[in-house]
Amino acid sequence: MKNISDSKKETEWPTKLTTKKVRRWAAQGASPREIAENCSLTLSQLNQLLESSDELAEALSAGLDLADDQVESALFHRAVGFEYYSHEKFEEDLAHQGKNTGEVKVKEVKKKIKVLGEISAQIFWLKNRRPDRWRDKQELKHQAEVSGGIVFLPQVADDIEDWSALVIEHEQQKINELSDKK
Repeated sequence: MKNISDSKKETEWPTKLTTKKVRRWAAQGASPREIAENCSLTLSQLNQLLESSDELAEALSAGLDLADDQVESALFHRAVGFEYYSHEKFEEDLAHQGKNTGEVKVKEVKKKIKVLGEISAQIFWLKNRRPDRWRDKQELKHQAEVSGGIVFLPQVADDIEDWSALVIEHEQQKINELSDKK
């Protein structure tokens, strides 16, 4: 057992538990529950150790960040596409060259492979990185002024004051026409 002094407490760690192992396991995608199991601990015991040791908590956080960074990078490359080289080996029969020796020559060919971006990865990336423009449900806020049954949207009107003056003039004409008929 290893004693670590942290926050004025002495915490005993199981011999299987080190900050280096916790960081590595988390970076490889292990959940806190799996890390606890690797050390023969319960999840609540691991959580107590994490609460009592900043060093251990930082190791777990750093490992989780590494795993997240790897996934983010992979998602990005799937979204935009990428290229890689493939090495393929094939056998070439020398008989077609007029040599009937029964020999087979092995050739290696380097091929450039282009993987196109995936639409689902692109959508996922954009919805999470630019939710204001790409989320499924857009929340649009409109401000409108209602006057005499006419709705004015400020973003549509070039000059709202001119529009207001026209509406007031129009309403005044209606009132005058009604009073002239009486």
